[in-house]
Amino acid sequence: MRYLSSSCNILNRYPRRHLERLLLLLLVVVAAFFRLWKITKVPPGLSHDEADWGHIALRIIQGHLLQISELGTLQSYFSAPFVLALGRTPLALRLGAAISGILTVPILYLWAYEAFQKRLVAFLSASLYAITFACIHLNRLAFPPNPLPLLQVALYYSFWRWWRRKERWSLVVSGLLLGLTLYTYQASLALIFAMGLFWLGWVWKDRDSVRARLGKALPFWGAFLAIASYFLFARVLNPHYFRSHHFTNQFILNPEVHKGSLWSLLARQFIQHIGFFGFTGDHIWRHNLPGRPLFDPLISLFFWAGLFLALRKVKSAPFAFLVLNFAVMLLPGLLARTDTGPHLLHLSGVLALSCLFPALAMDWILEVLGSRGKEIRRGLIALLCILLAVEGYRTYLDYFNVWAEEVKEVMAFDEIFVRTAYALNHFSPQPQVWILPNHPGQPKARSPSSFTFVYTAPVPFHSIRADESVAPEKLEEALEGVRRVGLVEWDWDALKWAAPVYGDKKGLLRFLLERAGRLQERQSYGGFTLSIYELMPSSDFSIPSPSVHSLDLSFGDLLSLKACDLGGAGFSSIPSGERLWVMLRWSAMQPLSRDYKAAIYVMDAKGHLIAQDDRLILDRTGMPTSSWEPGQGGWDCRLIPIPPGTPPGEYLLGVAVYDAETLAKLPVNRGERISARIASAARFRISKAVQHYQPQPGVPLDIPLGEPAFVRWLGYDPPAGQVRPGDKMVLAFYWQAIQAPPSEGQVTVMLKDAGGTSVQASPFPIGGVYPPSEWSPGEVVTDRYDFILDRTIPGGVYTLHVRIQLGGFAYERDIGTIEVLGWSRTFQQPSVQHPCEAYFGDEMKLVGYGLGEAEPGEKLGITLCWQALREMSTSYVTFVHLLNSQGMLVSQMDAVPGGGRYPTTGWLKGEFICAKYELPLPESLKEGPYSIEVGVYDPRFEQRLPVRDASGTLVGDSLIINPGQP
Repeated sequence: MRYLSSSCNILNRYPRRHLERLLLLLLVVVAAFFRLWKITKVPPGLSHDEADWGHIALRIIQGHLLQISELGTLQSYFSAPFVLALGRTPLALRLGAAISGILTVPILYLWAYEAFQKRLVAFLSASLYAITFACIHLNRLAFPPNPLPLLQVALYYSFWRWWRRKERWSLVVSGLLLGLTLYTYQASLALIFAMGLFWLGWVWKDRDSVRARLGKALPFWGAFLAIASYFLFARVLNPHYFRSHHFTNQFILNPEVHKGSLWSLLARQFIQHIGFFGFTGDHIWRHNLPGRPLFDPLISLFFWAGLFLALRKVKSAPFAFLVLNFAVMLLPGLLARTDTGPHLLHLSGVLALSCLFPALAMDWILEVLGSRGKEIRRGLIALLCILLAVEGYRTYLDYFNVWAEEVKEVMAFDEIFVRTAYALNHFSPQPQVWILPNHPGQPKARSPSSFTFVYTAPVPFHSIRADESVAPEKLEEALEGVRRVGLVEWDWDALKWAAPVYGDKKGLLRFLLERAGRLQERQSYGGFTLSIYELMPSSDFSIPSPSVHSLDLSFGDLLSLKACDLGGAGFSSIPSGERLWVMLRWSAMQPLSRDYKAAIYVMDAKGHLIAQDDRLILDRTGMPTSSWEPGQGGWDCRLIPIPPGTPPGEYLLGVAVYDAETLAKLPVNRGERISARIASAARFRISKAVQHYQPQPGVPLDIPLGEPAFVRWLGYDPPAGQVRPGDKMVLAFYWQAIQAPPSEGQVTVMLKDAGGTSVQASPFPIGGVYPPSEWSPGEVVTDRYDFILDRTIPGGVYTLHVRIQLGGFAYERDIGTIEVLGWSRTFQQPSVQHPCEAYFGDEMKLVGYGLGEAEPGEKLGITLCWQALREMSTSYVTFVHLLNSQGMLVSQMDAVPGGGRYPTTGWLKGEFICAKYELPLPESLKEGPYSIEVGVYDPRFEQRLPVRDASGTLVGDSLIINPGQP
């Protein structure tokens, strides 16, 4: 450190060229590290702005050189050689930007020294540009402003070479460079204005030699016009661009923008831009996630001190030049319309200029304090070196650790599109066409520019809006004569806030392709999925009219199911193991404020759930129901996998609607019902599998059955761990046919106690209504058996044992253990606090109740004592309501008796059951008379049991057990 400070001290007094070059080389290496390290990973992917200019670079490579008439195309010229050499990659685009940023550092050093004749000022200003967060970020993206700082400092250097050395060629070069800046970014217009003001001031300063000074200015402006003439011809002589809404709407001077508050808006802009240099920085997340200002607090103090110093010395030409250019280059930021404060791109012209102010202040401090002794000066230089090192380290941490990690989430969409293009480029074998989704809310389909830039596969692609009104027609056009098509599906979670324009939230395109063909291959990547479909010779992508399969189902008088269509791709019935496509037409019956989901159930004749699909209900543009108005709706398109091994037969399609947040189901108010909250939408047939799929049983096995083997037992799903007397256990067995057996087989399920004694046995035919004699060799069949526990079985742990008989062959094994949660039974009427007699249907009788005591905010204990009048196959639910004096509901509780401990399916005739309920009391409950209302209902259809008194008189569907008691 002492050597470094001593060397820096010598720099300002003795021209040590070799040391100067060594330090300058060190700065270039540091600048190169910050601009090249992980350049394709931080930021990830390729932003759409970079890709747009990358497409212009491709046009340049193809020979469209006059593309330079556009503002910003110079960056494309910087990128074109690298794209030609390295291909269409993010590295090729960004390499030119990074190199221009690296070159800016030594040229800034040369200009600072040429203007102020102080090597320390030059070294410090170049150092700051090399390690400043904003400068690094600008140089790592292929944005149009990127070449501006390089051309700017090169212009300044050439100009000051002429100023100091009177080299006419330097003046010409500076004019040429000023002309080139026109092709970078809008901020370059301010640079032309700044240089014009400086020339005007210089000429006006000596009025006696105006003609001579104007003569010196002619080479500069002549060279400028030589380069700028093409742009001026294309823009000034045809000024529609500058009068266009796109251009004028970007500036606050436009009355449509400031809306009569120009001065207050200017004041706010000024204050925000002052903060850019030491307080807040750019507020746009993708340019400044860590929230870094241009300079950290300590360096910002040097910045303001340097600015003050420059203003004091403004009569000196170098300081006047610096202050004037800085002030004018601030104008693009101050006058630009932005709702987020300072914008890095708008201020790209002040970045290099800003680095001189801290350097001037540091140099001044060294001059003032360093004059007191060499040791003090060396110590100060060492402190400045430490300050720069700390600044560089903080920039490294913020950019490559903190910022890089956070940006992976918020800029993931840029990376996804690039990775998608790479995946498609290397996909083999390629389909004939790729389909890319677009959000249905977009007026016109388009493709991500970052994707189209990187995509080089020989297969064409089409972007199609996932809108049910246009997607079928567009698919017909794009896939005419195509048999093999690929579909790109971007995960909605990765796109939903950043680039939802490319999302297919409803999965409409996937649905239409799978409905019209067969899925051949699907590969999942991080953030997207590629699917390959084989289309039928006469594929139909049309969506049916709601009147074709009309329904009239109402859910809670909120949503109406108007139509239903279903089927399988190319099949009259749905083969086992294939996908069932279902289309539901929804419509709002009134304004909705909640998001609802629809659950679709595939059920067999016994009520077993075969498959289920839950999804948000969305309209044609992908909007959830919380924003629907009456009559608004759309098609809900689903692809439901039918599990392999599902036996052929008739099946039922059930539909339920429930709140996406509370999960509360809406009642079915109109239409055919499976239960109170599940509607019957359609019936369909499942046929034999057309190809053999391998099932995934919970406990896989591979046991041949028979001599010789007729059937292979592939496994079973393990039983539930805890059950109660009277419960139904559904046992699923998986079989595979080898050859037709000589006779039908049987499975006997037994329950054995700890001593190995069978306490219950239930036989089931293998296959049920689809016996093994109808199975084809290799076919997989799933068998479901309803094993109902005996009501009299005592509590304890039991072993489930099966015996399989097939012809003369038998096989036995244990398949698991279960715990039966029984209870102590009594057939003698217990003593109760309040005896009563009320009959609930023909199923049960209430013989008494007990009431506890509780304060508001606590739970009131209520005991209901029942007697079973007969054995029941339905598990009934009991409700307990607290009513006020007006009969209004205050609190309620619905539960299986005993909180699920005493289900009615386990009751024995004549048995007494005393079940306790805890009714929550509201904290706001006031004193007064309240009543307890009790009732019993079937949860499937929410049908209450009728209540009769001791004389048999019907009293309604509920009973008040303590009318009007306090």
